[in-house]
Amino acid sequence: MKRRQLQLWQFLCVVILVLLLGTVLLPLFLPGFPITDDGDWMIIRLTSFYQNFREGQFPVRYLARLNYHYGYPVANFLYPGFLYIGSIIHAAGLSFVNSVKLILISSVIALTLFTYRWLRTFFPPITSQVAVIQSILSPYLLFDIYKRGSVGEVLAIAVSSVCLYLLEAEMVYLLPFAMALLIVSHNSLALVFGVILCMYALVRNKVRLIPWMLLGGLISAFFWVPAIFESRFVIFNNIRVSNPFLYFAYLPQLQLLSVSIILSLVVGIFIRPKRVARATNYFVFVVCAVSIFLVIPISAPFWTFDTVARIFQFPYRFLAPTVIFGSWMVANVIDNSQKRYRLLWVAIFTVTSIYQAVFWLNRTETVIKTEGFYTTNEATTTVANEYMPKWIKAFPSQRAEREIELIKGSGAIIIHKSNSQKYNFTVNANEEAVVRINAMYYPGWGVSDNGQPKKIDFDNDFGLITFPISGGSHHIQAEFRETVFRFIIDTLSALAFIGALVLALNAFKSKLKLHK
Repeated sequence: MKRRQLQLWQFLCVVILVLLLGTVLLPLFLPGFPITDDGDWMIIRLTSFYQNFREGQFPVRYLARLNYHYGYPVANFLYPGFLYIGSIIHAAGLSFVNSVKLILISSVIALTLFTYRWLRTFFPPITSQVAVIQSILSPYLLFDIYKRGSVGEVLAIAVSSVCLYLLEAEMVYLLPFAMALLIVSHNSLALVFGVILCMYALVRNKVRLIPWMLLGGLISAFFWVPAIFESRFVIFNNIRVSNPFLYFAYLPQLQLLSVSIILSLVVGIFIRPKRVARATNYFVFVVCAVSIFLVIPISAPFWTFDTVARIFQFPYRFLAPTVIFGSWMVANVIDNSQKRYRLLWVAIFTVTSIYQAVFWLNRTETVIKTEGFYTTNEATTTVANEYMPKWIKAFPSQRAEREIELIKGSGAIIIHKSNSQKYNFTVNANEEAVVRINAMYYPGWGVSDNGQPKKIDFDNDFGLITFPISGGSHHIQAEFRETVFRFIIDTLSALAFIGALVLALNAFKSKLKLHK
């Protein structure tokens, strides 16, 4: 009888879990896209990224349509993970809007499944099912999806739950790929979760797995190494995108703090864990406590460091780990309470989570925009144009009338072929002249004149590609390619990927032989 009751409770929990998951994701199944701070910009960036990707730029770094068609290297610095995934989904037939929605939906489902699998390593099924509700209904997750539209953050949180499960399950041959995906999913969250995962490996006595995590860093080096070393070329290090002191958990941001997590932290102080290792429990407690501390005004001294403010920008980003680890704290309270109080705790945690979720879901609105709105938009898609090259003196406000023109001298220009990263044209100059290609220069651009390399001059207001020519006929080719430095890093990433893939396939074959 007890076994049947347990199965009934498990089934009921699964039904409730699925219903709550469906409710949370429902706005993403409606026509259009939620009205958010950054959602439209993410879709616009994806449309430009896909254009460059389709035309052969790989890795994609320079988005030619953005910045009023002058282009700039935003994809070299900002998390390209969802852009690659979205491009593949769009190539398979979905619209750009639905591609982004599918990424969000899949991320929430993955977060649910892998957080549950991780919790099951330590807690009983029903406890884990109830606790994972905290992740699904997390105020910060809903804030990310329906207020900020931060596709990269949602993807990074989901991938972090995958990494956590793989780490705990010691699936070493899949861990490098998951870590690589985490690194390209979101810049600052990759740093936060990367540190947490390494510390988790130490606490769980899984130090031998850290090299596999570092292999993931090598696979993703094609992105993060140039992003770090080429940051000296852009204005990011010279400006603050936001003032972090304006984004502490004041009203209404207090709604970002999960009541369930705060309650479980307070109660957790007085609970002695029975089933799980105390060191692990203390570690999760510290992760959640520090995350909450960093979003309240008392943490202001931490945010006075310029590097911290530039990299993380918004204090509330540190709530991301609580989306996953908060479920542990809830499970810990339920599992270690006296039996007669467990149902009460389940009710308290579930009701408070639902109440907070309703706050964000009630504020969700969707708007239908044509595909053309996204595919023709030429904005920079960043907050403060922070990835513009240092050598530009002014920001464009409209696109140029012509792709290529003579700004000195006279002659005729015949364009044979041009796309987002390549120009092939002939100039018949009547005299000495200066050619301008209305594309913003960034290392990787090269020009040849009748097959001979040409020095580029970009000392002008918009940092555009210009070069002098003599009178006569000139066959000009201009193309954006990988620099020698980037090519070396790309090669290392490719070799790391191939190596990890071979190891994973060999491990899979070995398991098949054992089962036979």
